[in-house]
Amino acid sequence: MEKVRILTIAEIIFISVWLFSIYFVLDYTMLNNSPCDLMLYDNPYGFDDIVYMQIENSTSSMYPIITDSVYIFEARDIRPSDIHVCSIISYKSPDLPDVCDENGECREVHVVHRVVGVKLDENGIYYILKGDNNLITDPYRIRFSQITGLIVRLRYPNGKDIMGFITAR
Repeated sequence: MEKVRILTIAEIIFISVWLFSIYFVLDYTMLNNSPCDLMLYDNPYGFDDIVYMQIENSTSSMYPIITDSVYIFEARDIRPSDIHVCSIISYKSPDLPDVCDENGECREVHVVHRVVGVKLDENGIYYILKGDNNLITDPYRIRFSQITGLIVRLRYPNGKDIMGFITAR
């Protein structure tokens, strides 16, 4: 008669996390509208200055990955070497005016789009950006000095998290 091996609690937890990860990546991949594959940062908190905020009044430009119900974690202490094709960044659009509330308090409007190209011209490096759900790229050459943050994590209302987007398909 063969002995039946009983799994340890650590093995059960490991298998559960592994199965959940596979489910999550498959679920995400089926919805993903982007030109990039998912890559999880080993440590998205390697940055010192992380801002946590909910997206408000979003357009559908980054649908389905970013909607009004998504919370974003944005690293502000970034370097040019942190930004790659497929990174999601935020920047102050040259076209969009500040938004003011009824109390007269104003705030800048930022665009959150994906880097689809990194190029060089006589003024240095610039980034070509595009919303995943847009047909065309943004009409600007965005310089590093215009970038306000790198999105390192997204949290959805259902509790799922996505961290990092750096590999091209």
